[in-house]
This record gives sequence, structure tokens and C-alpha cells, in this order.
Amino acid sequence: MICVYPADCTDFSTNGNGTLSPLSANVTETLNGEYELQLVHPIDEAGKWQRLVEGCILRAPVPAAMTPRVNFSAPGDDSGTEIWRVNTDFSGAETRKGTLRLRSGPGTKYKILASYKHGSMVQVVAKTNGSWYEVTAPDGKHGYMSTTYLVFDHREGSASQAVSSTVEERQLRDQPFRIYRVVPELDKITVYARHIFYDLLDNMIH
Repeated sequence: MICVYPADCTDFSTNGNGTLSPLSANVTETLNGEYELQLVHPIDEAGKWQRLVEGCILRAPVPAAMTPRVNFSAPGDDSGTEIWRVNTDFSGAETRKGTLRLRSGPGTKYKILASYKHGSMVQVVAKTNGSWYEVTAPDGKHGYMSTTYLVFDHREGSASQAVSSTVEERQLRDQPFRIYRVVPELDKITVYARHIFYDLLDNMIH
């Protein structure tokens, strides 16, 4: 649920000036860079769009970052465990209903042990060959997966920690964004807002 608040609001525990019914709302976050919300709202009969005024604040749910990972590798140790992500955006011989098969050996002739959904994280035990990797799945099962449907995600220092820290789903939490631009059209308006911590950009430290 996205709500709009007055420009000087400091209490976001209520719905403020009211809720919105946007056509779309997308948050862009880059490391040490922009953290912005782009919202498209129809020119509705209820007049909700009129609440979207430059300077006002929007409260919108965004994914909360996962708990920071801790790397236990010793300095200079490059033997960390590789974590790969299952990617079933496209179908193929090893995918079924958006899941990827885990087999008992490096090939399609081997027994299917289990299947894992898109986005699942697996720990690579050995790169058997260019087509198959030996992996440990999030539930601890051991087997082989086709590299066609695996995408490198990150490297961990601890094998057990690697699996446990990546299987948690991301949670949503509300964040405040201040509107800095409103672009009206015939049947909708597009609103651009940046996180309110950007309000501090003009504060100089002496």
C-alpha cells in the first residue's frame, strides 16, 4: 500500500493524506547512488491523483536488504564457496514448470533427485565439466545441475553459512520518498521521488 503525506510530515504511522491506486510503482536502488521511486497514477474520478504534489512524501513498500553476509575466509584465501542462482526464465530439457532438476550424476540419463524453483541458491561443490556442476541444494541434497540454467551470484567463505544465508526470502518494508517532479498527461501522471535522506544533501558540515 502506498500513501501520501504532507511535505513537513514526521509521523508515518497513519495513512496521511490517503492511499493511492497507482498503475505502476518502481524503486531503483544502486550502491552509493540513486534511490528513487517512479510512480504512474491514473487521473481517477476520486481525485487521488491531486494529492501527488511536488514536495509531498510517499510511503512505499520496498525490498529490505538481506542480512549482511560475513566472510570467514582468511586473508589471501581465495577458496571461498561459489553460490549460483537457478535461472528458469527460459524452458528446456532440464526444466519443468519453472523448476530445475537435480540429478544423481552429470547427465540427463541419471536419476532425478529433486527440482528447485527459479531464484533458488545452490552451493557449487565441483565444476564437473562445462555442462554440469556438482552442487548442494538449499535443503542439503547433493547432486548435479545443468550449467545452462545456473547464474553465478556470489562467493562465500563458509560452505554451511553460504546455504543458510541465501535461502531466506527478502522481506518488504516501507520507505519514505519525497516527490521532486510531477509530469501530467491526458489520462495519467508520472511522479518522480527520491528517498528523504537526500534532504540532507544540502547540509554542510563545518
